[in-house]
Amino acid sequence: SGDTMTAFQARPDGSFSLVAIPVQDGGDARQLAEPGPGLLLPLDWSEDGRSILVQTGDATGQDFDLEILDAVTGERRSYLTADWGEVLGAISRGGECVTYVSSESERIELRAFPEPGAAFDISQAEVHMQIVTRPRWAPDGRGVYWQDSEGIMFTPLTLDPEVEVGTPRRVLEGSFMPFFDVERDGRLLVALPNAGGRTRDVGSRRVLLLVNWLDRLRDAVAVER
Repeated sequence: SGDTMTAFQARPDGSFSLVAIPVQDGGDARQLAEPGPGLLLPLDWSEDGRSILVQTGDATGQDFDLEILDAVTGERRSYLTADWGEVLGAISRGGECVTYVSSESERIELRAFPEPGAAFDISQAEVHMQIVTRPRWAPDGRGVYWQDSEGIMFTPLTLDPEVEVGTPRRVLEGSFMPFFDVERDGRLLVALPNAGGRTRDVGSRRVLLLVNWLDRLRDAVAVER
């Protein structure tokens, strides 16, 4: 799963492939999907570590859809395919649902997993497609955090016995970079803009090269334990 393995997109010869590598126990990298001309971007793991939600695209970087990849057998099957784009999916903690961003409605939607079913409107308003990021599930699975142009929003959810979508509310206000995450204890990790307040000034960003990152990650895990 995402706790013991990390999956990433690789382009060793210009084609797209998916590779997984153990995080804690060492071992060799393992190819999860055969190389091809189209985009293969791993988005999220299921809690049981069996399924990976993958964003696909054609060779031109368009026509985005969502697939499910079996991390054991390498089998791929379509999850959502449409004339518009479905991007930035996230699997719920219990594996019952997926949230994603629809370029048709420009809203964050929710569908059942692994069979999609009907769509539920999570954001209940259009989101700015230039700053939107992958929605994040709350640690207890009872809601979804998402980003808009004014900060971080939270939509409470009930999934059992049927899906009920609550009223979105703002939990953090401010101008942030198009990235955030939710820690297991519920704390939010956000990326602040530079001192000038410009969130898209590429020239002012620093590039950090982390050497032997797996060794450092294993050391950090050992300290936590």
